[in-house]
Amino acid sequence: MRAYRFGPDLGTNKRNADYVLVGDFESRADFEIYVDHPAHVDLMTNLTGPILASFNSARFELP
Repeated sequence: MRAYRFGPDLGTNKRNADYVLVGDFESRADFEIYVDHPAHVDLMTNLTGPILASFNSARFELP
């Protein structure tokens, strides 16, 4: 992972999410290793998942 940034929404549109996390990876392969890693799966399943009211995800590649 190249960078991991996070923070609250600016509150300019009530339809937006309250908080955002952005992970920056060197490659798609690096992302796939991260997202499928047992520690990440455990975190999402047992810690983060139960406290989320909702969850959205967007995955895209930058040129």
